[in-house]
Amino acid sequence: MKAPAFSPKSLAEEKIIANCNANLKALGQEKQDYLHGPDPETPLEEQCRAIGKLYSEGKFSKFGISNLSPAEVQKIHDICKQENYPLPSIYQDGYNPIQRSAEVSLFPVLRKLNMNFYAFNPLAGGVLAKKLDDVLNPAPGTRFDAMKVFGDMYLKKPTLDALAVLKRRCDEEGIAVMEGTMRWFLHHSPLGEEDGVILGSSSTAQINASLTACGKGLLDEGLVKAFEDLWAAIMDEPSHVQS
Repeated sequence: MKAPAFSPKSLAEEKIIANCNANLKALGQEKQDYLHGPDPETPLEEQCRAIGKLYSEGKFSKFGISNLSPAEVQKIHDICKQENYPLPSIYQDGYNPIQRSAEVSLFPVLRKLNMNFYAFNPLAGGVLAKKLDDVLNPAPGTRFDAMKVFGDMYLKKPTLDALAVLKRRCDEEGIAVMEGTMRWFLHHSPLGEEDGVILGSSSTAQINASLTACGKGLLDEGLVKAFEDLWAAIMDEPSHVQS
């Protein structure tokens, strides 16, 4: 379920229930998952109460959350446990080789609460799939032109310099950065077997390339180190430090 969150009272009890029912009708489905994004003006107790009602009506089987702080994740879990509501079991967040701050304070909470992590934006909005020149100088009106909003996180000089080093190492190994990234996710990242990576694409060819990369094995030790060096070079940048 994706409610229009990030705004006051968007996750009020009646709105959660109404949006769930509207989504199910639009999708032609009987069940759905996810509560997307925070609503700072609606108490978590009220949000969880709505989740409990929907679960009792069979509207979903797994409770997933997104865009919440580690402290909020813990609080939602505690409320649901106390009130005998379904416990959140999935957390979705942006995560990739140049966006790994979740490892510091979020992942330990998820592991403690037995929650799985689903990574979206695995290719950093295409930064890890395209030539850097295409990202830095996008054609007007293209997806990369619209991606300028990610500039603070992905397109600062320290990040670009680190990406250039990673690209050179991938070139030496004869693989694309995209392939290396997907293999890093599956074989070398902290994600476990029950975690997931959400793939997105603008074409059938792109999704097929991602799936092909996912079917390949471990990376060379030197290339694994290159991914770690990438994060080490940028992890202290303000846009990557998790509050």
